[in-house]
Amino acid sequence: HIQSPLLCAVLVKNTPLVTLLLDFGADIEGEDSRHTPLFGAIQEGSESIVKIFLERNSAMKKDTDLLFRMLHAAAQKKRRGVALLAFGHLIEALQVDGPEGLIRLRIQQNDLASVRAVLWLHKSEVSQSFKNQMLADALANNNEKGVSFWKRHGAAESGVMENESTVTE
Repeated sequence: HIQSPLLCAVLVKNTPLVTLLLDFGADIEGEDSRHTPLFGAIQEGSESIVKIFLERNSAMKKDTDLLFRMLHAAAQKKRRGVALLAFGHLIEALQVDGPEGLIRLRIQQNDLASVRAVLWLHKSEVSQSFKNQMLADALANNNEKGVSFWKRHGAAESGVMENESTVTE
């Protein structure tokens, strides 16, 4: 199969060549038989090249579907720097408050894959009480998938009971 010169430069992580090719009109969104240059950069974990693509194509920074796909792809490959870039642009584009705000939004849309990616990226910033509240919400809504998900990610039913008792006091 034929790869574009831009994708080849991405796959060998040649940032100066990527910049040069873009200066001469290479298509950031051009797709070959495998994937776009952007997703090649994500898979390779080339944070600097992903930054260049986002700077050169401002529409990408506002395309939340694309940003979620970026977040998923980066999380799957354990590319933390790239995942943080996508996360930062998602927070800005969706105007939500940090990891917990983004998680709430994706729970409403039943997108556990995005929630899983955010938890991987920001595990230490998501409080135990927040996880317990998400479990309580899943229990209240008879959402078996949600209950199973939150239990796997550290929520505790005992914490749900503790949260309920503090609310009623």
